Amino acid sequence: MRHIKPFTVMDDERGKLIEIMREGDWKQLNYLTIKKGDARGNHYHKKLIETFYVLKGQVKFDIKHMESGEKKEFTLKQGECVIIEPQEYHTLTALEDVEMVSLYSELFDPKDLHTE
Repeated sequence: MRHIKPFTVMDDERGKLIEIMREGDWKQLNYLTIKKGDARGNHYHKKLIETFYVLKGQVKFDIKHMESGEKKEFTLKQGECVIIEPQEYHTLTALEDVEMVSLYSELFDPKDLHTE
């Protein structure tokens, strides 16, 4: 799991341009919402890399690496980004109503969605 910080932020009277990421080969872009108090995820992937960027709200991530057993917990807020690597079991819980986009390194394959 890696947090990503914007590379460039341009802000003027016309609006903003935020250069969020400059790496990876992405195959799928998704928009998702989670209602306050609800959770998504509760799985891991053996091949897929997922990137999440929060458009609105706050979301708590609980991560457990399936091979090492290492656990991490953190909160992402509006404008923050994280990359979830293969073998990282992830649960996302909305602390507020959340809007996010996610990028997938591969087209989604239900056969690569694993619960413990």
